[in-house]
Amino acid sequence: MKNIYCISGLGADERIFKHLHVPQTTFIHLPWLPFDNHETMQTYAAKMATQIHEQEPILIGLSFGGMLVSEISQQIPIRKGFLISSAKNKTELPDLSAIITFLLQHGLVPFNLFKIPNRVLYEKFGATTVDEKKLLTEILKDTQSDYLRAAFKVILQWNSTSIPQHCIHIHGTHDRIIDPTYVHPNYWIQDGSHMMIWNRSKEIADIINDHIY
Repeated sequence: MKNIYCISGLGADERIFKHLHVPQTTFIHLPWLPFDNHETMQTYAAKMATQIHEQEPILIGLSFGGMLVSEISQQIPIRKGFLISSAKNKTELPDLSAIITFLLQHGLVPFNLFKIPNRVLYEKFGATTVDEKKLLTEILKDTQSDYLRAAFKVILQWNSTSIPQHCIHIHGTHDRIIDPTYVHPNYWIQDGSHMMIWNRSKEIADIINDHIY
């Protein structure tokens, strides 16, 4: 039985991995730790890695969690990392305009709006069924605005251009959060959305299974 350490997307928890089943593995979810002032992607990744207590672990990172896995893989030896609906470095994220950068840096973005379920958010995340909308609604309501603000700043200031070693990148062709135009994954999930970890889990699990045995 192998352990797989999982880091979810922004503010989400282990619920998002509910449908992902890889034979003969145990998923260990790494809970979010508090952000310090002046945190960077590198320092926060190092902080999250302190929760891993084995040599050369297998990691799964979803969205923001995948960015952290990319950084962790450059800080400690890992056996394999899986980046799902994510970006390997800053070059795979679209450039933010100067006005958005200004708003984020000065705390002027109303992050509470991101916690209110609505049609636009459902469409962006690819939540189409009642089950998916219910999950997304619960995750959004449980996410603290201060956490979102700190995480967005970390992403905004991410400066890495390195390609992580021992990492497999899986992305959906219809991801509307991390634009497929910019990413260069090892595997495409046709018509996969940002919620494909939930609704295309069998395909993702098969890819993971192929690379850990």
